[in-house]
Amino acid sequence: MRTFIETLKEAKLKKHLIVSIIITVSNAVANALILVYIADIFNKPETAMESIIKVILSCLVTFVCPIVGSFNEYYITHKTYRRLLDKYITKVSTSDYALFTKYSSGHILSVGTTSLKETCRLPAEIIQMFINIVRFIVTTVTMITISPNIGIGVVIIFSIPTVLISHYLKQWWKYDTKMDEIRHICTSKIEQMVSGFAEIKTFRTVAKRSAQEVTDLNTEYEHARVGRTKVDACITTVINSANTFVMLLVIVMSLTYIRNNTMLPATAITLITFAWRLVDPLYSIINWAGQISMDAAPLKKIQEFMDFENTISDGQHVANKFSHRITFSNVGFSYPDAPNDTVLENVTFTIERGQKIGICGPSGGGKTSLLKLIPRFYDVTQGKIFIDDWDIKDIKRESLQNMMGIVHQDPYIFDTTIGLNIKFVRPNYEASEKELVEACKKAGIYDFITSLPNGFDTNVGPRGLKLSGGQKQRIALARIFLQDPDIIILDEATSALDNETERIVQNSINNMGDKTLIVIAHRLSTIKNSDKIIVIDNHTVAESGTHEELMGVGGKYAKMVKLALNDARNNY
Repeated sequence: MRTFIETLKEAKLKKHLIVSIIITVSNAVANALILVYIADIFNKPETAMESIIKVILSCLVTFVCPIVGSFNEYYITHKTYRRLLDKYITKVSTSDYALFTKYSSGHILSVGTTSLKETCRLPAEIIQMFINIVRFIVTTVTMITISPNIGIGVVIIFSIPTVLISHYLKQWWKYDTKMDEIRHICTSKIEQMVSGFAEIKTFRTVAKRSAQEVTDLNTEYEHARVGRTKVDACITTVINSANTFVMLLVIVMSLTYIRNNTMLPATAITLITFAWRLVDPLYSIINWAGQISMDAAPLKKIQEFMDFENTISDGQHVANKFSHRITFSNVGFSYPDAPNDTVLENVTFTIERGQKIGICGPSGGGKTSLLKLIPRFYDVTQGKIFIDDWDIKDIKRESLQNMMGIVHQDPYIFDTTIGLNIKFVRPNYEASEKELVEACKKAGIYDFITSLPNGFDTNVGPRGLKLSGGQKQRIALARIFLQDPDIIILDEATSALDNETERIVQNSINNMGDKTLIVIAHRLSTIKNSDKIIVIDNHTVAESGTHEELMGVGGKYAKMVKLALNDARNNY
């Protein structure tokens, strides 16, 4: 709710809200006066022409007000949505890595699409509810002005079911909140089904279970929907009962006054018409209250998402170039959501500029987590990491990450062309054809691209569906060659490549001059020729040195190499 209110203030909608109030009151008063002036035409024939002119003027007001009001409401809704969307985009683009581990992609997407669109309608819906409240009040006040006894009787009758309706509205809110929760969970489930379609199609039991989970959620949603429909029926019954008594009261009292010659027939008809008109705004008030409750349900979810606090503060030093070394000094790390689970402990080593460093070790030892600390996806919980004698916490994160190029084992490929997938590392996709071709040749994918009918303009489908794992990795490597960063980090980035392609990539990297290369690899041949090999085991540095040095020691690395050779012989 706080974010929503702040958004309304930032959008500077005050004057538009004032316009809405003026239009609403003017329209309601004009509608009431039309009936009063029509009654005057019959009750006071001598001033009929004057009353007709007043009716015409009032009708003009009722024609103009809704038009102006519609444009005003549209502006308010559009401005609110733009502000909320800007906040959401800023939050997503500036948040820590931890945000994306706390929330599923389906949850984040549903907040940015469904929740924001529903919530941005609230100002217009509140205005509509206000319009109907004003209509009800103006109509009631006009009836009291014409006939105090009848008007007060109407107020008393309609006030009786208020307690019942307020009770039903609480139940309505409960059902709407439940339906909103189910919609978000369902969106997340469907997103997982779409993203993991290959696994789901491979394992039929998983496909059936996933489909059943969504079916069960739809059943829950239907139960909540039925519950709300029952509440709707109860509210309708209460309003219809109250309206019946109101109509009886007005008709009976009006007839009594006519017989006593204290009320003219035209006035009685006007009162009956007013009484009939009370039903519509009353129904609208209830309906808009329900709509508001439904669209307000996501507010808590939006607020929780927006309240996520970054734990990584930005430094002030701008590092334009990596010049000397990267130093890990007694580094320890645990993930924020599991502070008691040690991932890294007392990690100390140095990487000199231009060195090729290989990192290996058993699965779960903390190798990938170690690499996430260098670009500050996460902050160390113990010790320090230095780049050129600067604590990376003191370096501006944008400049820190601009020095680095990272390729993950399963790189993300966008649903666009091969050319744009590679050029997206450049501002505004700016890259010459020569640069693009050179990068692709270094990554060993140029021949594949030129063999395609549309070449670089070939669309690769969602998440690179039309590409193999090795082709995805080569496109990601081509990005790095085009980016040309000082520090290159490869996290199992050549695991899906054949030996020949890996040799081409390795030669390209080795020919990049004084670039610093940090490679995680299970395939030990990938890091055999590294300047230094660091073995991570049991959450710390078990040993380090060149391939020859480590083989001479006969420690963990030597055992890993012998085991890999035995596996290769057995497989052969």
